[in-house]
Amino acid sequence: MLVMGPGNGGMQLMAGDWHLFLGDETTVGVLHAMTAVLAPTTPVLGAIEVAADERGTVALFLSRLNVLPRRPMHGAALDAWLAEVTLPPGHGAVYLLGHAQSIQRQRAALLACGLERKHVRCRAYWADGKRGL
Repeated sequence: MLVMGPGNGGMQLMAGDWHLFLGDETTVGVLHAMTAVLAPTTPVLGAIEVAADERGTVALFLSRLNVLPRRPMHGAALDAWLAEVTLPPGHGAVYLLGHAQSIQRQRAALLACGLERKHVRCRAYWADGKRGL
């Protein structure tokens, strides 16, 4: 299934025994769409980083993900969450969306854990100091 997000194109859901999603407030809509089409029995883990006062509202849309309060450095809350999580056994499908520099760090951490590149999909929606991503 193709799920559309901001910018050009969409992101194809991959086959996997489990799915991991990481993003920020720019990814609420696409993460909602992606997690909603997965069967309720499909293991889903992940986190989204938002302003502290938006956590309750975002949690209504993303009940299968952890909703974390944003820290001063973009992606820091996601980095900390990822460092603590234990990935399930089996073949995973990973989706990293939102802030480009955060995606780079998270991708490197996941690959260091032994995930194969082909199982990690990335889509940057914005980057520090850039316009028009």
